[in-house]
Amino acid sequence: MNSKVRIKEALFFLGIVTGSMTKVSAMLDLDGDNASELWQLSYPEIGNDLDDPDGDGVNNLNEQIAGTNPLDANDYLKIENITTAPAGVFVNWSGVGGKYYRIEKFNVTTHVWESIAEMPPSVSSGPHFIEITHSPDDLAQGNIIRLNVTDIDQDGDGLNAWEEYQLGYNDQLQFTSTVAGRNDYALALRRIEQEGGAVIRGGQEIPRRLPTRKEAARFLVQSTFGPTEELINEVTSIGMGAWIDRQIYSEAISETKSIMFQNHRSFTAQLWREGLWRTIFTRNDQLRQRTAYALSQIVVAGFQGGNVVGDNSITQATHYDKLLSRAFGNYRDVINDMTYSPVMGFYLSHLKNRKSDPSIARFPDENFARELMQLFTIGLWELNEDGSRKVDLEGADIPSYDNETITELAKVFTGFTHGTHLGLPATGFFGATRGTDYYPPMKIFDEEHEPGEKKIVSGVIISEDTNGDGIVDENEQLSARDEVELALDTLVDHPNTAPFISKLLIQRFTSSNPSPEYVTRVVGAWNFGTQRGALHRVIEAILLDPEVRTAGVSGDQSGKVREPFIRTTHVLRAFNPTTANDQYVPLVGRMLEEIGQFPSLPPSVFNFYLPDYQPAGEMRLRKLTSPELQIATTSKLLTSDNFFREITESGFFGLKIDKSPLIELADDPDALLDELDLKLTWGEMSDQTRETIKTAITGSMPPQTRVLRALHLICSSPDFTVIR
Repeated sequence: MNSKVRIKEALFFLGIVTGSMTKVSAMLDLDGDNASELWQLSYPEIGNDLDDPDGDGVNNLNEQIAGTNPLDANDYLKIENITTAPAGVFVNWSGVGGKYYRIEKFNVTTHVWESIAEMPPSVSSGPHFIEITHSPDDLAQGNIIRLNVTDIDQDGDGLNAWEEYQLGYNDQLQFTSTVAGRNDYALALRRIEQEGGAVIRGGQEIPRRLPTRKEAARFLVQSTFGPTEELINEVTSIGMGAWIDRQIYSEAISETKSIMFQNHRSFTAQLWREGLWRTIFTRNDQLRQRTAYALSQIVVAGFQGGNVVGDNSITQATHYDKLLSRAFGNYRDVINDMTYSPVMGFYLSHLKNRKSDPSIARFPDENFARELMQLFTIGLWELNEDGSRKVDLEGADIPSYDNETITELAKVFTGFTHGTHLGLPATGFFGATRGTDYYPPMKIFDEEHEPGEKKIVSGVIISEDTNGDGIVDENEQLSARDEVELALDTLVDHPNTAPFISKLLIQRFTSSNPSPEYVTRVVGAWNFGTQRGALHRVIEAILLDPEVRTAGVSGDQSGKVREPFIRTTHVLRAFNPTTANDQYVPLVGRMLEEIGQFPSLPPSVFNFYLPDYQPAGEMRLRKLTSPELQIATTSKLLTSDNFFREITESGFFGLKIDKSPLIELADDPDALLDELDLKLTWGEMSDQTRETIKTAITGSMPPQTRVLRALHLICSSPDFTVIR
């Protein structure tokens, strides 16, 4: 497949080569074999291998990279013509739309191929040519030049230009279509999952491509409290995109306020926790539940006992259910609900926050203002759209606010009090209260709201002189509520909020160290259209991204350590958990002591772990974060191991898993491990782990012992703890 031409008696060869892309790359490649699903669906009988079924001298691997037909002996990348002129050389070939071509010259001194001419992806197939502006004499000195073809993703949306060409998309735009705010990768994935298959360039029909059971299990590990057989079957029958739609657009919301009473337990401070536990194991709106849990770890309000919040389950349910109802709504509404929540007001002390009175040294409480900026919206540092920090001219990180900003913003959150006093609508700032007054949203009363200018972030000045003419008239005066709304709008619209919150959500679902490209794509979904911060778009973008949907990806940007609470629910949900009395009752104290977690019971407003926590050693040296490892102390590692042994052997306070299907497989260690691999390690158990466990369960032992030993060893393995 080489062409040679004599130019002024100097001989050089024009070789044709195909490039390749890294594992984490722009490509719809669900099975991780470095071949586009579009190419494989076009030729389902052909592998991405070294075979050459059409006998044209080009193997399937190179035909796939070149975008040519592996079943047509006349369709392969070849030079059609080479012409010379005093100023250079013209190279002509039959090209494929969307492929990136380069002419490279071999440097005989450095022994490196150097690009001397290139052709960006064309929007059509057919005749292509490149003019090499080097003179023939210059080229002759190099002896060899070659034509290189590879793929490129110019807009960074996760599809390469060839795939976009096949689908009729634009590789200059991440959002070719304005449908639902989905970038082109998510649209392409949904397109191959749709019933009846898809139609690509030239009217070619390709078959439907649904997730395998392993792909479905891995997707569900990231999007639910744990895959079940029923959920795996659902995703493999309708696709990941359609499953997300079912979850988002279902009208059913499993609110804990009602579910907690279905346990038929006495009303205690534990009732809400029991209701949440029941919801996790009995309700189908898993993505909503998982999203609310993620939000509860960002906009933190602790439900620790010994106070009016921690001892009242309805108060807890009322607050948490706001996160459930807003899980697929707009992030601005989440922040609004949290601002007016009496639970948050109690936790971060802007409930009963009064205006200044210097005569008695009283000034607005700053807790909520500080955490609203630091944790709930803009973060500590100015950010680029990809989540990286901006730096000043000296290379130092730029703070997003200072202490004066906190003091000024705290003035905005004055005048908040209960919405009701003794169950009746509040008519003033002061009034007697009881437990039920922590259910409705708070109210703001102007008489206890700090007057005057307030200078907050982004150079915004909240002023009574709204038109800036220096004169304050009655029509201009902002109410206390107006000032709060303006402050919240400013913070949520700040350019930091999209990358800051997007990255936190990515960390809760899929990856502790997402690549800048991944963060940028999710931020693109956040900023899409007029309704910025639409969480249903953000969550879909997080789950349907090439960085997490490509199997077998490895490297620093891949995966996360899974938090122990999620691992606990995963094990229990995987094997049809049941209770003898239909009561779902977690031993919360033991869970906090042994695994260090239970929802809404973090040790501080900073959650169970910091999002930028870097364990000592290699990870810190490489500046990699692993938030969940902050609670993986030596004592917790020991107690959690015993904890998982117990729940697999005897269950968890009446909640037991059904091991009978596993016991039926016990006489066949390979079949047993296949089933456990699917349910617990989503089909990605390493060979080393498999061989270790197989050795441990081989030999004479009762079937139940073999199953229990396998379960415990898997739950102790890195394959189960870390998802990639």
